[in-house]
Amino acid sequence: YGIPAYVAGSMGIPVFTFTNTGENFVVVELDKAINYYYIPYHRFREIFQSLPEEEKVRCRALGQEALEQRVQGKVDLEIAFMRRGTSGYLRGGQNRLLQETGRPRILVMLSCFFDAPHIYRWMLFPDHWSWANYILEKASDTPFDWYVKPHPAMLEGDFPLVEELKRKFPKMHFLDRSVSNRQIVEEGVNALFTPYGTAGHEFAHLGIPVVNAADNTRINYSFNFHPKTLEEYDRFIQNAGNLKIEINREELAEFAYLNSVYPYEYRGKNVQLLPTETLSFRIGADANESWVFDQYILGETEEKRKKAEAYFTDFFSRYR
Repeated sequence: YGIPAYVAGSMGIPVFTFTNTGENFVVVELDKAINYYYIPYHRFREIFQSLPEEEKVRCRALGQEALEQRVQGKVDLEIAFMRRGTSGYLRGGQNRLLQETGRPRILVMLSCFFDAPHIYRWMLFPDHWSWANYILEKASDTPFDWYVKPHPAMLEGDFPLVEELKRKFPKMHFLDRSVSNRQIVEEGVNALFTPYGTAGHEFAHLGIPVVNAADNTRINYSFNFHPKTLEEYDRFIQNAGNLKIEINREELAEFAYLNSVYPYEYRGKNVQLLPTETLSFRIGADANESWVFDQYILGETEEKRKKAEAYFTDFFSRYR
């Protein structure tokens, strides 16, 4: 992912990475149009339309099931690396989270400030810190109750930055990063703002209008808002308490299949690169970490060398 992928892709050089399908550890080619992301989200509608009608029915059912399981607390391969095995949708606590003021409540989901902001094709802001400061400053001048939830997988450096935001924007209500999204929705929020997080499709499934601030996996669909300019984004902030959106459930299920199931379905390779006993969720979450290559693939034994050679021979015999 990163700079080498950008450079190679811009020069027309094929770029490959590893991922976990849930059944096997496989090589995938990064998408040529975006160079650094193996899920072709910008072609989701095209991919789905190419399926036979009976297959579309099956896929929508799988997508609907994936959404239901996500908001019931299941950690799947899409979010395992972000939440380190912890769901944001576990049952809530006994104490109320949101105040009863009669004003519309708006939720802002912060990103990890040290995560790569430009994993997609464009973003309205240079980075997550710029975005957070911008939206909280604008939100402070609106007549709504704004709640801010830090990213559940914060890094050590995120904590002082969240404290700085609390000092800079005293009108904002900061929640603990561990509070339940289910409880937030049950208590009632009118809209959600996120740069491009998975909460975009999760909250849409729960009937909440979502405003993104960047290109994202949902960009082909109308169940979220996707402002393309700061002026348009400002209008969403100013009207955050009155946003209405029509959520097409078939489209949402279609997206969920393509985003949460399709990329991880078994891809039919004849050679299994990793032994079955190593296909743990831990490896699924850290599929492109160097320790996985060192420990399970690039080992010095002749058996590992032959397995890797057989896998790549099979892969490139099918390539193109």
